[in-house]
Amino acid sequence: MMIPVVGTVGIPGSNIFPTPEFPYNFLPLLFLLYLLMGCGCFLYQKRRSPRIIKQMEMSIEVIHAQFAEINPPRISSNRLLRKQAKHYCKQF
Repeated sequence: MMIPVVGTVGIPGSNIFPTPEFPYNFLPLLFLLYLLMGCGCFLYQKRRSPRIIKQMEMSIEVIHAQFAEINPPRISSNRLLRKQAKHYCKQF
């Protein structure tokens, strides 16, 4: 797992994993910052509304169940979304 990270960031003075040139040496750091911001937003939402995690899990399970069935029900996506929205709004 560390080889791709080291290959992206580079090792100063190394011929195997050289440090990328000027504009590209900031990209791994910007990507890491972007990931940290996303994790921070997720943790903020989790602390603000703990039920949102359960709602996300339920939505993922609905999608998995929909694709796991051999003959999925013929429900339009808008109708399914409205059904999920009603269920979500009832929780509050």
